[in-house]
Amino acid sequence: MLRSLGVPVEEIRRRHPSHKVPPILDEADSLFEADPAGRFEDLIGFQCHTVEIDGQAYGTTIGRYLDDHFAAGPTAMPRSYFYPDEMQFSGPVPPEALLVMVDKLIQVASEAIVLGAAV
Repeated sequence: MLRSLGVPVEEIRRRHPSHKVPPILDEADSLFEADPAGRFEDLIGFQCHTVEIDGQAYGTTIGRYLDDHFAAGPTAMPRSYFYPDEMQFSGPVPPEALLVMVDKLIQVASEAIVLGAAV
């Protein structure tokens, strides 16, 4: 998403050396908001998208889920997410929720590319 918004690779690497997903998505959302032409208006707040499967909402938003599982902090437990042998395995319930989230992020990134090219 950041690349589609014109942020050079070197700058992305400098700002996000640990490759943490939540801060990268936060920056993309901020850039969507800051666009003077308003091209990305429909993409603003994409992390607030609720996970829905077969018309039923599950749990939380994409942003909250990623924060809970992958952001640095006392509640983030990425090992327990990736290793189901852990006592507190915290994969998505239902498991399809992760696919829904990834599909939404791919959709937003694709739209950002198209809208960014429409300058």
